[in-house]
Amino acid sequence: MKTLVLATLVAVAGCGGGGGGGSVRSLTPPDGKAGDSPRLSPDGKSIAYKLNRNGAAEPDQIVVVGLDGSGSHMVASAEFIDGLVWAPDGSKLYFTSNLGVQSVPLAGGTPTQVGDSFAALNPDISPDGKTLVWGVNGGSLETLDLSTAGARKVTLGPGSAPRFSHDGKRIAFLEGPKYTLKVMDLATKQVTELVDTDSYLSTVAWYADDQHIAYLSKQGIEKISLADKSHQLLRDEFAAKDMDMTADGKTVVYAINGQELIFIATF
Repeated sequence: MKTLVLATLVAVAGCGGGGGGGSVRSLTPPDGKAGDSPRLSPDGKSIAYKLNRNGAAEPDQIVVVGLDGSGSHMVASAEFIDGLVWAPDGSKLYFTSNLGVQSVPLAGGTPTQVGDSFAALNPDISPDGKTLVWGVNGGSLETLDLSTAGARKVTLGPGSAPRFSHDGKRIAFLEGPKYTLKVMDLATKQVTELVDTDSYLSTVAWYADDQHIAYLSKQGIEKISLADKSHQLLRDEFAAKDMDMTADGKTVVYAINGQELIFIATF
C-alpha cells in the first residue's frame, strides 16, 4: 500500500467552510479512494481510519498512519465497515462490519468475532477496556462486557454514536428523530439533554475534565459545557463528520461529506 501524503491546507475547499480557529492539514488516502471514520490512537500519534471500497468488488479497509503521514499500512479488510476504535492499550482495533463487532491486532491478521449485533455502528470502548458500546442502525445503544466470557449484549436504550467519558462513568450520545445530544450516567441510567436542534449533529468527544464535550454541528466543531450548557464554536466547518479528539482538545481529526481526505485540526 502506498504511503499517505500529508498536505498543509491554507483553506478547506469543497464542502467544508474552513473558517474559524485552529490550523488544518489533510491526509490524502491512496489510490483515489475516500477515507472516513478516523480515530486517534491512545498516545495521539497515529490515526486509524476506514478506506472506502472502490466498487462492490472490493471490501472496505482499515488503515493506520502516523499523524505526519508516515508508516501507512492496512490492518484489516471487511465488507461494510462502519466505525472503529482503538483498545486503550493501543494493541488492537475494534470495528463494526456486516459481520457485527470484530477485533484485529494492530499488526494485522485475521479479525476475531466479538459481538454478533447486526447493523452495529460507531463502536467505543471504556477506558479500562472492559466494555464495548455501539449504536445499531435503527436507533438503539448496545453494550458488551468484554471481561466476562459468554456475556450477552445489553440494550441501554435509544441513541447512536456513543462515547465513554474518560472516567468511564458516563456515555455521551446522539438521539433522533430530532438531533439531540445527551449524556447517560451508567450507574443510575439517568439521561441529561445538552443540545436539542432541528439541524445536523454528528459524533461527540469528551475533554479530559469530563465537564466539556466537543461535537459536530451544522456550524462545525463546537464545544459545550456540561455545567451551564454554554457553547463555543471552535471551527466553522460545514458538513464535517466522524470526529475524534485528543483528551486535551488540541488535535481533532474528522472527515467531510463529499470529500476523500482526512482532516487534522490543531488548536
